[in-house]
Formats: sequence, C-alpha cells, structure tokens
Amino acid sequence: MVHGLAVRLVTLAPAKVNLVLRVGPPRPDGYHDVASLMVPLDLADVVDVTVSSRPGGVTCRVRGRPELDGPANLAARAAALVKERFGRAEGTTSAAARTVWYRVRPCASSRSRRRR
Repeated sequence: MVHGLAVRLVTLAPAKVNLVLRVGPPRPDGYHDVASLMVPLDLADVVDVTVSSRPGGVTCRVRGRPELDGPANLAARAAALVKERFGRAEGTTSAAARTVWYRVRPCASSRSRRRR
C-alpha cells in the first residue's frame, strides 16, 4: 500500500494450448511431476487488479460471464490465498476485463542456430 492509497495493476494473461500433458504418479510429498508441450496463442485476457486502502474481502468479476464471478473463480481463490499468506486485510477486486489479440515474439532456439 502506498500511503493509504489504493493500488491498481493492469496486465495481460497470455493464452496457451497444451498439446501434450502428462501427469506422473504422486510423489512422497503428494505432488505430481508434470511434462507438458504447450503452444502460446496470440490471445490474452486483460487482468485488472485493485487493492483497496480499506479492509475488505476479495471480489472477482468477469465481464459478460456472470457464471465465472465470485469466490470459486481461480483468480479470486489465488487473491484470497495471497491475503491469507501475507496477513493482509485490504479488499481486493479482480476483473478479467476483455480478451485481446497481441503479438507473440518468437524465441530463438539453440537448435535453430548453426555453429560454424
């Protein structure tokens, strides 16, 4: 919090498609090893998060998709866990405002470079 003012963050959440997703058996710690092959898409959700300067709960809204609103939304659950973990009382509002096209910059692979 900056001197009792609300803080707002607007960012892109890039989309992807999992072409392959392999989940291994449970490890002794209860987690699974995961192998994935994914492809990034030229789509992203615009995510708008505001942290209030006053105490409050977590609110999550997805414009045009009221069935995704509320505490069961993954973004709302993540925000609630962050608040709990760091002992924060401020209210948080999260909104997936819209889906937009954006340009993905290709990454150069070591296999694509030739050595001389």
